[in-house]
Amino acid sequence: MRRGVTLLIGYAFLWCVLTGGNAASWGVGAPTVFAAAAVGLAQRGTHWRLSLKGAARFAAYFLAESFKGGLDVAARIMQPRVRTAAGLIDYEPSLLHEPPARDFFVLCVSLLPGTLVASIEKHVLVVHVLDVNAPVREELARLEWAVARLFGIDAEAEHGEVL
Repeated sequence: MRRGVTLLIGYAFLWCVLTGGNAASWGVGAPTVFAAAAVGLAQRGTHWRLSLKGAARFAAYFLAESFKGGLDVAARIMQPRVRTAAGLIDYEPSLLHEPPARDFFVLCVSLLPGTLVASIEKHVLVVHVLDVNAPVREELARLEWAVARLFGIDAEAEHGEVL
């Protein structure tokens, strides 16, 4: 009961922040807040947490990678002949076993320029990329590490190295 009330208050506060406190938004906001709290309660068996330090690192990482990717895409389209070698690659996340972290990773892959998750087959992501010759798997591994740190997953303990 206490967890449910905490979730409701937290999501209601988040809704207020996102809508600028617009009272008219509660027609959509109230059902959304209740649905989010219900999903949060249903996820009770999962053991994950967000790391504040990981969130700061992730924000810096994501902004830098988005900027770098945007520059790459802009450079490609500014050339007389667009240089792409588009294709599909497979990537299997090795650190993200819990659904919230894994799902967040999938969303982030699609938000980065030049990549799009085309499908998920069992535990393998099929990713559409602008350039199959680029080091996309290494970039995805770095993104996975950043998401792992965000969710407080001890990636070093699992693999013994930091990318």
